[in-house]
Amino acid sequence: MSDMGYVRLQSEGVLPPDFLPEGPLGRPEGGDMAGFWTQSRYHTRQLLHSGYVVFGTDLNHYLDEITTRLLAVDSTQAPLRCYLLRSSAANAYSTPEGIILVTLGLLAQLETEAELAFILSHEIEHVRAGHARARYERGASGAAPPPGLFSRETPESQMVAFSQRQEFQADSAALGRLARAGFPVEAALWALAYPAGIATGEEGAQPDLLGWLRQAVPALPADRLLPPSPLDSLPLEGVRVPQLHPEPQLRRARLAVMIERQDYPAGNASRQSEAWFRMSQQRARQELGHILLAEQRYAQALYLGEREATWSPAYRRWLRLRALYSLAIYSNGGRFWDVHQEASSVPGAARPLYGMLEQMEGEGLTVIALALAWRWRDSLARPGEALALARHLKRETDALYPSLSEAESWPGQVFQALERDPYFGAWWATSGATAPTPPAPEAISEFQALEGVSLGLSHVVLVDPVYQRIDARGPQARLQYAESSAAESNWVQLLDEQAGLAGLAHHMLSPAMLGAEDLTAFRDLSILQAWLAEQQALDELEMVSLFQVEVEALARRYGTSYFVWMGGASYTRRRSGKALIAVMGLLPPVLPYSIYYLLTPRYDTLIYMMVYDLPRGQYRLIYPRLIQMRDRPDVLKSVSYDLLWQVRRRP
Repeated sequence: MSDMGYVRLQSEGVLPPDFLPEGPLGRPEGGDMAGFWTQSRYHTRQLLHSGYVVFGTDLNHYLDEITTRLLAVDSTQAPLRCYLLRSSAANAYSTPEGIILVTLGLLAQLETEAELAFILSHEIEHVRAGHARARYERGASGAAPPPGLFSRETPESQMVAFSQRQEFQADSAALGRLARAGFPVEAALWALAYPAGIATGEEGAQPDLLGWLRQAVPALPADRLLPPSPLDSLPLEGVRVPQLHPEPQLRRARLAVMIERQDYPAGNASRQSEAWFRMSQQRARQELGHILLAEQRYAQALYLGEREATWSPAYRRWLRLRALYSLAIYSNGGRFWDVHQEASSVPGAARPLYGMLEQMEGEGLTVIALALAWRWRDSLARPGEALALARHLKRETDALYPSLSEAESWPGQVFQALERDPYFGAWWATSGATAPTPPAPEAISEFQALEGVSLGLSHVVLVDPVYQRIDARGPQARLQYAESSAAESNWVQLLDEQAGLAGLAHHMLSPAMLGAEDLTAFRDLSILQAWLAEQQALDELEMVSLFQVEVEALARRYGTSYFVWMGGASYTRRRSGKALIAVMGLLPPVLPYSIYYLLTPRYDTLIYMMVYDLPRGQYRLIYPRLIQMRDRPDVLKSVSYDLLWQVRRRP
């Protein structure tokens, strides 16, 4: 998007050792805490390869400089590594291995470098004090480990949850580190009470929400769009909502007492460092727009595009159009409230915008998005994107609102004004649903797959093959971390071999095969992970992907449109003994067999395959296969070869 005055943030340079299979996170460790380190490193690797983490950019270098300055006051502290996390949540995290993750949402919302320095100091103290390890030890010494200590659902939930006492300890030590590094300690108070978010409205931020809409859609009758509403009587003041860690209000009060009682030296900030902070903040805010779209926070993205008046017009138009288009698609699919927050619950100046979108829901959103896509078709950096969105919206309009040309409602008036444009009329008559389109390849159902229906593909890309071993014999299933890591490495090699034996030309994109110079492969994996998450969120909805340009480029680069996600899981279960107990009472001769049966676990192996036509955003095959056997090498080879041969063999 360079023509927009904005280039999407991507990792740069060589891959850090943390991202490599032979790096420090891949080395086993013995001792009493071997289980803790295995678990921690497993989840940290999963997060680093999730597509959410960014390294090597100017923003990363800026974080490294502040961290180095903070560490310089304590010569005993080992160097830490800072990475950025693609998330709109304003937060920061640390891992036991010395990795600090700062979300772009946090960097976009902080107001001073000193606030950022306090948050980094806080995470440094968590690492230095071994708080994550202490939490694990308490969980392992009697009580069960804290629920949700690690999770794979979201980037944030994969991090350790610290206790209130640990938060207080980290705050106290961070305050001293902040002062010794020359930063004003008062920044700690603001770091724990930042605004609810630039994407929901800060104090005093009340832009003209309809100004750009009236200019873009002259026929829009604004007086009918926003009739008097109970929302107008609600206060619009900014609301500060602390979100950094648990109990921020109590922590802030304790810090205020410490600052008042102790004579900390006055801090200082150079103009150069503050200039670097402002540039980093603006860069993060621009990136936040794209992140909000990817997280399906469309109203927030729309508000952000209106609020940041200094951004390039092309980028602001793209952000607004994408947000309105997505809301229209979800609205037409009956899922508007899946991606929209009720206006009455929105703090700050963004509330009227949320109310306006609620009144637009349905045909209003579709017509407005269509009008903007048509008006801005030549002013976006990607020439074909606006027309691609317009063609899709045309199909929606044809199917849902055939009487718009005669309707007296304001959506009808807007549509009729569009029809008076002769160029629009000619385009409408020759594009979209009225134009012949080639039929999409027929998806193969699970039943057809069982019957042996084949795809006949000659070339595919195998993406991030995963494999897990799970012990389900207890009340809760537990992931076997060491076994899963070893099994996944073997799984990648096995699929590579079996695809070759099946005669299937393929590329393998896997974190297990990355080297220090494989930046392009890492970027490709990040895009594919983001694209897959988007497709899974859409479910049955059809939408032009936010990553459409990127995935089309991937298809050209690898010479195929077909990308395959293939994974497996081995389950160890306890056998049910109710029926056997009854049989044992009736037939004593089977007692030895019954005892052996009860003491022997049951093994199940699940292998799944998803074959996607990437540019179309359609699947050709989604097929799980459950085998009631242990995942021996011969079993895995047989099943994987069979599935890959089914992909290769022509119908």
